Amino acid sequence: MTGKQAQNAARWFQEAWNIEDWEFEVVIGEGAPSWAGVVEATTLGTATWNRMRKWAGVWVSPAHCKKDGDNVLATLFHEMAHIVLEELKVKSGADSAHAVVERMAQVSVAAYQGKVKVPS
Repeated sequence: MTGKQAQNAARWFQEAWNIEDWEFEVVIGEGAPSWAGVVEATTLGTATWNRMRKWAGVWVSPAHCKKDGDNVLATLFHEMAHIVLEELKVKSGADSAHAVVERMAQVSVAAYQGKVKVPS
């Protein structure tokens, strides 16, 4: 997955999960960026965020994903999902689990019906 493909996928994810007001810095490559902090040598990816600024950084290591038999796109979306959960906790309070399940259902229906184009 190229950097441009990752940016396009991240934009899709933001739209699908209704977090377009967040700024994402997406890095696909070896060697975690400085904002990622210290990561273990086998880490597939990581996310860090500042809820007040609505900024998030997501880093994914293609080599670690390949070695682990994982998918770069799935890892990217996994890391971005942490931000979705954070945002839903703020918006829905204590019942964040239900809010996540509800949004998962909405996104799945939209993707199934072709209303949201799923990135390839």
